[in-house]
Amino acid sequence: MAAIRILQLALSAASAAGVASGVFVAVRGQFTTPLLAFFFTAAGSFAFAAPRVLSDPPVARRLALSGALGLGAIGTLAGLGSGDVTFVAAGLGVLAGWAAQLVPPRRSVVIAFAVYLAAGLALALPGLRFAPTPWALFAVPVWPLLYLLGGFAAVGVALIYACLIASVAIPGALIAGRRLPVPRLHTPVLGVVAIACGALGIAFSVLQALARPDTSARFELVPLALVVVFAASACVGFGVFALGAAPRRSLTALALGAPVLVYALSAAPTVQCRPNGLATTAGPWWMTVSGFAPGGQSQVDALGNASGTIVRTDGHTIRFACDRGRVTEFSVD
Repeated sequence: MAAIRILQLALSAASAAGVASGVFVAVRGQFTTPLLAFFFTAAGSFAFAAPRVLSDPPVARRLALSGALGLGAIGTLAGLGSGDVTFVAAGLGVLAGWAAQLVPPRRSVVIAFAVYLAAGLALALPGLRFAPTPWALFAVPVWPLLYLLGGFAAVGVALIYACLIASVAIPGALIAGRRLPVPRLHTPVLGVVAIACGALGIAFSVLQALARPDTSARFELVPLALVVVFAASACVGFGVFALGAAPRRSLTALALGAPVLVYALSAAPTVQCRPNGLATTAGPWWMTVSGFAPGGQSQVDALGNASGTIVRTDGHTIRFACDRGRVTEFSVD
């Protein structure tokens, strides 16, 4: 019984670490992306797992695995851009998730985790592709992800996103299979919730754009972009809250809305003014895929002000200007 209490405490600590890390990174603003939500979804998985360790061990194990995958992946990814602090939460999450798989104790779980740690050590030792910081040393449980990102970026990123997808698919499957009870909302209520989520998506998109005056994000809030964000947010809202009442429709809505919403909210603005220059992309996320065509140009004066044009292969031309670190003009012809 003492071991169960310790495990429940570890799961609760992992949940708290997920929330604290998400808030910390969001406040510092060094990793601003919708992927931050995975800190809180992982925390929720750990929080739901803790009280079920005794009453429903199979569900508790799956929820703890979901939390470990989510917090381990997002904590590692955010740690590379936010000063390594989230590595501690990621390591704690992986350890708590592994410990939950030992209820009841199984030798295969111990062997699998030992192989996992050995893989991380094998990746870290040969030349130490990048020297671990003190924070990273606390994250030995996520060394496989950390050093894959450091030395084999494409493989590491693919594994990170696979873990994130699995972390939300596991509780979704539990809810759809009636293993994890959730409130069953009536259709009219679901409609209202979906519309409210659509409005929240637009509000977040607008506030995010207004908070970055050094970019062209606020100029890119055209009606088409807002409609797409509203529709995708509504699909995600319906998908989340309809899992208990209509699991198939909810999963379909999530599959349609979530990729679009993440892409829209995490896409880089076309123009970003910098102290002594600027950075540009081929255009807003809501335009068709295109590359750069010959003819584009930009000029930066001694004060750091800039102006120029971006010529796209689809025939559109984007004109912009920066004044004292702010984008003051932006148009698409």
